[in-house]
Amino acid sequence: MGDFREHGVTLYISRELYFALIKLQADKGLGRSFAGLLALTEGLYRLGYLPREAYEEFVIKYMQPLARKSQNK
Repeated sequence: MGDFREHGVTLYISRELYFALIKLQADKGLGRSFAGLLALTEGLYRLGYLPREAYEEFVIKYMQPLARKSQNK
């Protein structure tokens, strides 16, 4: 039946949205998935589809920057 991912979502976005997502990712030091999830969280909350408690939990979770590798040699 194929590789079904129950919670996976593929989005085809415009060039403007893609560049905005890249800018968000770079400005916040986030990974690609967290940048996308942060933007989705913000949008769903602002549109009234996500309760405040969930919004606050997800923002804390998705604002975690990428871990830096140690420079020890």
